[in-house]
Amino acid sequence: MRRVLLDTAAGNPLAVRELAAAIQDHGLTRGIDRPEHLPMSERLERTFLGQVSALPESTRRLLLVLAAAEDLPLADVMTAARRFAAGPDDLDIADAADLIRISGDRALFRHPLVASAVYGGADTADRDAVHHALSETTVDADRSAWHRALATHTEDERVAAALAMAGQRARRRGALADAGRALHRAATLTSVGEVRAARLVQAAEAYRGAGRWRDAVRAGREAIPLTADAGLLVPLAHTFAMMAVIGAPDGGEPSVFDEIADRLPEGPERIGVLIAAVTAADGRGGARELLERQRGSTDDPLLIPALAVLDPVRYAPHLRRRLPRTIRRTDDPVHLLVLARSAEIVQNVPAAMRCLDRAVDGFRRAGSPRDVCLTVNRRGRLRLAAGLLTDADADLQVSLRVAEELELTTVVAAGAVALARLRLRRGEPVEAAEVLAREAALAGDRPSRRLAADYAWARGLLASAENRAEDAWQHLRAVSGDRETLRWALADLVEAGLAAGHAEEARDVVEAVAGEAAALASPYLTASVHRCRALLGTGPAVDDDYREALRFGRESPGAFELARTQVAYGAWLRQQRRVVEAREPLADALRELDRLRIAPLADRAAAELRAAGVTPARDSAAARVVDATAVLTRQELQIAQLAAAGLTNREIADQVFLSHRTVGAHLYRIYPKLGISTRGELAALMAR
Repeated sequence: MRRVLLDTAAGNPLAVRELAAAIQDHGLTRGIDRPEHLPMSERLERTFLGQVSALPESTRRLLLVLAAAEDLPLADVMTAARRFAAGPDDLDIADAADLIRISGDRALFRHPLVASAVYGGADTADRDAVHHALSETTVDADRSAWHRALATHTEDERVAAALAMAGQRARRRGALADAGRALHRAATLTSVGEVRAARLVQAAEAYRGAGRWRDAVRAGREAIPLTADAGLLVPLAHTFAMMAVIGAPDGGEPSVFDEIADRLPEGPERIGVLIAAVTAADGRGGARELLERQRGSTDDPLLIPALAVLDPVRYAPHLRRRLPRTIRRTDDPVHLLVLARSAEIVQNVPAAMRCLDRAVDGFRRAGSPRDVCLTVNRRGRLRLAAGLLTDADADLQVSLRVAEELELTTVVAAGAVALARLRLRRGEPVEAAEVLAREAALAGDRPSRRLAADYAWARGLLASAENRAEDAWQHLRAVSGDRETLRWALADLVEAGLAAGHAEEARDVVEAVAGEAAALASPYLTASVHRCRALLGTGPAVDDDYREALRFGRESPGAFELARTQVAYGAWLRQQRRVVEAREPLADALRELDRLRIAPLADRAAAELRAAGVTPARDSAAARVVDATAVLTRQELQIAQLAAAGLTNREIADQVFLSHRTVGAHLYRIYPKLGISTRGELAALMAR
């Protein structure tokens, strides 16, 4: 609303002050659906109507038609204006008075507030007459339906149906805000309750896709008491769930799912609503008990995944059996997000990645950039946690840029804190500290449990990088506020505990997580538990734990965690005077860490190799990659990686939300920076 105000004021300081007061007086500060024209104070109307009042009546009529028409072609405006005895001479008079200007096939007001003043100063009957005229003269069927609706103030199914069809066409072409407005207005003109509810549900989903959160909540809540149709209420529950996941204001309060569930009888449809509630809130309220009671009465494929989100340790075995088949049979991107969430919480990274990849494709085909951005951000954070650092960097960069453009504050905060962790892995504490300072403001006073844990994790890594051992331990202990994040961050917590002299407390945490690792059957978590036991242990069991950590680490998807184990094991072997044995894991780790650009740990591996009697040859290929990434911007690096993987410019453009011409321009700059001239050379360089 602030942006609308500034656009409308167009640099006029009086307008800024007066519009701000008028918006507040009319209760629009909460950002509800924007009216056709902003409300104006009497002072503004007098100021901007002063010149208009001195014009001939036919010219004033023409200006009212023009204000109501918004951006219709001038030919349509003049056809409607002739019904009010206005013609080309009036256009010349308005132009000479410096109220309008002709630009191509449009007549535009020189200041937006002249249009608002003219429209707001007219009485309702005059405005209705103008909208009727425009609905009959414009050749655009959708605009005609909208003007007919603006002139209608009672329920009228013929008008409502035409506007609803216009809204559906707007949705298909990706104009989701326009679709939401049209469908919501159509609903207000609809007399039949079920039809009205259907249009409100469609409006809520269109508004959600457009990022108009409060409009979506308003339309959705209007629909709930109008229907008991599961075909409407279950999709509406998923609309609210998606808003909650993305952090929309008022988008996923538990009460809304209770209201929807109360409209439905016990059965599969009610389960669908409860599953949506789980997606939104990871089980706030009584969803778990209600879902567990339904286990024997439904074969809903999302039931076990939802229960696994609520109780991953108990339901992981059931999920392992059912998940592959469920993923194969599911195409709905929203359902794929539920499946991805369940796979992620039990640390089944390959299954979660399959779901997220397919969800990205589904949302992209549906023309929903906010959902694509959310899903890419989730995929990037999962890749980072699992140690897939290069792919994580690419996902987080693009999702952060798009989230900033779309003003998805929660997604920006989550992406920023994840990127800060990646910077810290790569030895960039100053950059990470700047990002975290910004993220703290974005997260607000009441961040979600997961975001608060992510933030504590990053703060702990920053404290470790700055040699503040006790601060690092305290921050990482706070990660336990979210059990799922604790499982991913376990190794960092143990290292901080050792550095700060809290080995016993760290050991207690490891043993508590060890039982969960056995139930989840996660190679990542099992490897992490064994490495932590080795770090905390003494005697012969240490060697066994390191070997088990290496074995499970090789089954894990990310190379980073395996390299961490190799460095720790090599250092321990050297300390045990098993110098020759130490060299192989240290050399393997160094090659991988150089490739991943994890400078602090790579330098430690190199130092341990030197202590083991080997001068590390940090090969020129790895050095070239490090040098190459130093000369490319992060967006250029991402485009180079995608081009090296064989994607065309158009395919890259789809991935990074740029035009294919912009991608080509980036590659034109990338090649000379890297000293190459072909994609073949680029692929070879990026592979090294």
